[in-house]
Amino acid sequence: FFFKQKTAYEMLRSLVGSEMCIRDRIDIRKFLGIGLAFIVCSNILVTIFEVFEIQEPFFFYLTFMMNGLAQATMWPGILVVLNNWFDGSQKGLIINIWGSCTNIGNMFIYSLNSVSYTHLTLPTIYSVQISVVAVSLKKK
Repeated sequence: FFFKQKTAYEMLRSLVGSEMCIRDRIDIRKFLGIGLAFIVCSNILVTIFEVFEIQEPFFFYLTFMMNGLAQATMWPGILVVLNNWFDGSQKGLIINIWGSCTNIGNMFIYSLNSVSYTHLTLPTIYSVQISVVAVSLKKK
């Protein structure tokens, strides 16, 4: 069963992208909020699987597919937001900086995870991630 997160990500990205423009038919805040909520749900599911020692690969595949589908909503939605925030002379630079954040963030997270895995359990790590997202989504 080789259907993985990247496959799900690429499939939905083609639907969310310029071909069908799902993001243009939905309010961008709802669009990004729904995607972020599904990412948090997939992290919660992985935590639950670890706590209850569920080792069935099917559940992990399903969770990673859900995560990939949700992550496919993020990049097109963020591009819409960046296009609305900045004028023509700044757009290229800002979008390039934003695009490089993924690579820099991955290097940082891999380093952080290597330290975290030696000192913390997996449910604790996911709980911290979920808490950070919950705090950032909380209305003031």
